[in-house]
Amino acid sequence: MVRDALQLRLDSEPDLSVIASVATPQQAIRAFCEDPHALVLMEQQVPGANGVELMVELRAIEPAVRAVMLIESEELHVVVAAIRSGVAGIVRSHTPASVLIDAVRTVADGACVLDHDALSSLAAAWQESPRNPLSFREREVLTCLADGLTNAEVAARLYVSRETVKTHVAHVLRKLEVDDRTSAVDKAARLGLLV
Repeated sequence: MVRDALQLRLDSEPDLSVIASVATPQQAIRAFCEDPHALVLMEQQVPGANGVELMVELRAIEPAVRAVMLIESEELHVVVAAIRSGVAGIVRSHTPASVLIDAVRTVADGACVLDHDALSSLAAAWQESPRNPLSFREREVLTCLADGLTNAEVAARLYVSRETVKTHVAHVLRKLEVDDRTSAVDKAARLGLLV
């Protein structure tokens, strides 16, 4: 019923037309193969699969596919999975039809759309992610430490003195709040701070 109502609403727009309305991923793939340049409007959950899996299959057919996904949840992993799959628009399922139609037009014009809930979910994750307290040079030194280099080898690789390396290592240990080089490398790897 929802799909039929949405099709009627989209078809009532003078600049939009529904090429196919399908119920299964297999039907969607067949319809997309007939017109691989059409914009795809899909749900997060589809019978027998999910929208992310379907999007991956559609991108295998046409890497430049443009799609809007209706999602039920604004949970971070759902939003991130949709974005990683190549979806260009994410809109909540309960979004008013006029907003959805604007999203479809925007994505068809080549831009991306994240509704307020999806954007809030991403913003909250960015706020919670650790800030990298290390300077660029300190990250370079840390990367050398991760490669198992001694201070002399780090100095040779980076064209700096051994004293400069010792200073950078001391800063890295202090900023990461660890006592030794191995702990610094381990903590930096866990936090995604290595270059």
